[in-house]
Amino acid sequence: MRMNSFKTVGWIAGALLGLGAPVGSLLFETIVFGNMNFRGMAQKMSDHSYYYVYMTLLTPLAFGIFGAYLGSLNDKIRAQKRSLESMVGILETQSMTDDVTGLYNHRHLIEKKEQEVERSKRHNHVLSGMMVDVDNFKEINECYGHLTADFILREMALVLNESIRKIDIVGRYGGDEFAV
Repeated sequence: MRMNSFKTVGWIAGALLGLGAPVGSLLFETIVFGNMNFRGMAQKMSDHSYYYVYMTLLTPLAFGIFGAYLGSLNDKIRAQKRSLESMVGILETQSMTDDVTGLYNHRHLIEKKEQEVERSKRHNHVLSGMMVDVDNFKEINECYGHLTADFILREMALVLNESIRKIDIVGRYGGDEFAV
């Protein structure tokens, strides 16, 4: 068992809480019945030894098992949460990027363009854009196939990515068209 798991913590906390049962039982009887001397408590424990053995051994065990069960449920929830957070990150990336080039896709490119237009208006800055088209792409695709065409698109994306500043935005607009 890992110490950083809630299952372990639940087991320990449950067992400690279970140990409170026999102590609480003795205190309760002492307060309610006014039996404040230790000799009377020792006699009571001796007379009801099975009860106190049960309270001392089995109650912490039962509480510990229940705590471990609750802790294991918490561990599963934490693992599922981490998995979901990871999947959300992957899905966010996939929703923004083009599968072939790894650049921003058309939809995300338009969102970024709108943000940049608003920012240029707000700061009264000049904004420029550029459309790039791969010449004769349709013929290349028909003559050499999709694998070669995809390779050319990836190479074009690489050239564009290496040619821009870090603050610039580049994406695949569609087909053989790119926008910067």
